[in-house]
Amino acid sequence: MAAFRDRVTTGSYVAVTHNSSEGASPEDVAVAEEGYKSATAPMIVRRRDEIQALFDGWRPLPPGVVPAWQWHSGPNEAPRTEIILGGVGIKE
Repeated sequence: MAAFRDRVTTGSYVAVTHNSSEGASPEDVAVAEEGYKSATAPMIVRRRDEIQALFDGWRPLPPGVVPAWQWHSGPNEAPRTEIILGGVGIKE
């Protein structure tokens, strides 16, 4: 994220969604990670504070790093899971 941030211009935005261990049991996290071990893009699960750290050097926009469904509401809402967190930041 730092390399990306350093290369974009002021006023650029970044949107991040990430698997979180928040609200999941350690066993569920281990099963999910195991299932992705042979994938071309293995699953990485992070805590909320680790996901928030991805925004270092960006100003997070409200409502911050929250369950991703909180960034969109409407008649076709995504399932309300707490284990996928999302946020948007702007480079100042």
